[in-house]
Amino acid sequence: MVYTTKEQNSGSGSTSTSVADSSPSREGEERIGQADPEILPKKKRKYYTTKYKLRILEQVDQLTEQGQLGALLRKEGLYYSAISRWRKQRGMGAFQGLSGKRGPKESKNKQEQKRIQELERENAKLKKQLQKAGTIIDFQKKISEILEFPGNGSKS
Repeated sequence: MVYTTKEQNSGSGSTSTSVADSSPSREGEERIGQADPEILPKKKRKYYTTKYKLRILEQVDQLTEQGQLGALLRKEGLYYSAISRWRKQRGMGAFQGLSGKRGPKESKNKQEQKRIQELERENAKLKKQLQKAGTIIDFQKKISEILEFPGNGSKS
């Protein structure tokens, strides 16, 4: 790796370059700009679906011979602690009634709020239509009075 440092000698700025031992992977090659292999990226957390957990528990329950459980755990990349935790959850009924869909559920309250907003919009629309109809009726009354049409309720 190449490091650049600034040294100041009696007011004049001079730059010196030094090469540090970077423990190359192959002899004579330097790894410049690569990440240190000692520092691993943080692993993402594993999430298992209810369907997967139940399938694995069913397979574990069917195992009869010694060593089969270890082989299954290695194959699936699981720890025994996960199996025992899933067994407890299954025993408490935590997997019953769960759907594959995750996220917040829409409550009845939100559904009611949507319905109320819908009805309020419809109500405002009908009020506008009623106001227009009232204006048209008033206009027709005035025209009939001006033209003196019979049947407008006034006696001539």
